[in-house]
Amino acid sequence: MLPALVPVPGSAPGHRRGRLGALILVLVTGSCAVVPAPAEARATAKPMPGEVRADPHSGRVAILRGGAVTVCNTVAATPCTAPFAAGLPEPRLQAIRGHAVMVNGSGCEAGCPVMVLDDSGRELFRWTTEEHVFPGTGTRLLEDGSGVFREVFLTEDSRKELGLDAAFDDVQSLVVTRRFADGRTRIFALHGVTGRRPGAAPETIVHDAIGLTPDDVVMLTADGSMSLRHGDRPAFRTALGGEPGRWRLADVDPAGRLVLGVNGFSGAVAGVDLGTGAVRWSWDGIARQAQVRRLFAASADRELAALPSRLPEIGDLVPAAGADAVRTGALGIVYGAADARILSSGDVLLIGKTAQEGTLPLWGAVLDPAAGVLRGGELYDRLERSGLKSARELMSVDRYGWRPDRGILVVPGPGLLVEVQGRWYRVELE
Repeated sequence: MLPALVPVPGSAPGHRRGRLGALILVLVTGSCAVVPAPAEARATAKPMPGEVRADPHSGRVAILRGGAVTVCNTVAATPCTAPFAAGLPEPRLQAIRGHAVMVNGSGCEAGCPVMVLDDSGRELFRWTTEEHVFPGTGTRLLEDGSGVFREVFLTEDSRKELGLDAAFDDVQSLVVTRRFADGRTRIFALHGVTGRRPGAAPETIVHDAIGLTPDDVVMLTADGSMSLRHGDRPAFRTALGGEPGRWRLADVDPAGRLVLGVNGFSGAVAGVDLGTGAVRWSWDGIARQAQVRRLFAASADRELAALPSRLPEIGDLVPAAGADAVRTGALGIVYGAADARILSSGDVLLIGKTAQEGTLPLWGAVLDPAAGVLRGGELYDRLERSGLKSARELMSVDRYGWRPDRGILVVPGPGLLVEVQGRWYRVELE
């Protein structure tokens, strides 16, 4: 029997460790304290109003409420900083990494202001989204919190702003980092002159990127290759296979030396070693349909259990040419993953693609990558049995699929932060 909503101790920051098991839920409050609830009872305390973001590497949590930000060392325990002003009109909390917190203004007629503050409220960096090529719209925090990064497509304007000459092809894309400490900017490119101006080859177009440090960037190119650049040196380049342009980067664990890629069409997932570029493991739901069907069949959700029977109908929704592509697309919607997150145990949280059409039920599961099998029951069934009623319908999921920056956040311990109708809960995965 699964436990009720009960308090659990905070977890120490550090590399993600732990083991999956039963789910324990606690309410996250504005002061980061646990709201006690008697065993076998539901939490009835007033939920925390505001936004929550977590650093999956350190476990630190930022909470925005009433225009002020509080940072706590863990989800369930003090110490927490004194609240400090976000410093922007109608602020929205974007991310926390290390000691850096990113917030942006909202309701802007033109470009919105963005600020990065440290956990004492001191401003580290500020820009307006439409003011520059870099930083600009889409600029994100580095995973170590020491700066920001952004993918930039080369055009005449961006070449001029970045001070680049003809050594780089137009339409090639780059990754640019900036370090807070001294303002140093660094540019990462996969190739120089290819003789294809004003176009560029697929292997020079950065399709997705994750900035680890100001000097280390993981890049995924339009030809389906993953590459790690350390300064001016390529550390590795790995072909993920499948259709070019379909892969994207889902998550990274620098301490565990692992980066995840997800194929947006088939829903396959690959775990790549950050040190060597070797594919440690891969999981393909289309090739392992029996695993997913067992998960669906055991679900309390009747729509989920009946989902495989709807393949012909789902095939009509696939925007692809050719019978084989339509079949793969339909199977990917049912059996594939839309996103993935590395858990403390080394297991991987998979969120299914089926929410993307709005009328199809959402599913989640935990993958044991070493064994290549789905562990335990269906995630949303487990959440609902643990006290989060109607979690499948009420989580922050839009018609395009899971929103990883909103509804579920991974924290060490092991655990998750789960948002249901604006209420944030900690989910312990024992």
